[in-house]
Amino acid sequence: MNENLIYILSGTGGVLLQVIIKITSLKKQSAAANMQFVFKKYLADDWLTILGSFVTVGLFAMFLPEIVAINPVALKFARIGFAFIGFTGSSIAQSLFSATSKKILSVIDIKTNIADDVEPPVTPENVGGLHEAEKGDTTNK
Repeated sequence: MNENLIYILSGTGGVLLQVIIKITSLKKQSAAANMQFVFKKYLADDWLTILGSFVTVGLFAMFLPEIVAINPVALKFARIGFAFIGFTGSSIAQSLFSATSKKILSVIDIKTNIADDVEPPVTPENVGGLHEAEKGDTTNK
């Protein structure tokens, strides 16, 4: 099998592993907010972030010759490096840019404020969650 393909598959595996871990985390957060986790909605909200993770793997593949030119020993660790880049790149991108996670945390924050009888400030970040919490229906998020 072509080595470049193996590197891309290794990086893709890292991205997919991180996405699976993220989905597990989002399901737990959704349950805490009494919301139903909908996989299609997650993909619709976060597809750009996920795509960006795959692009990172592709860029790393393009830069591999330069990395090897600096230190040829790096080629011995390329498969592990691609998996690491795929996983950590995706993890960082998801933690910074996940729209789904922000929506769930917004609903949790609003519900906590309602339970504590605190008037939540309306901000651009929580206005969607406020609307859902006021309706009392957060099961279809």
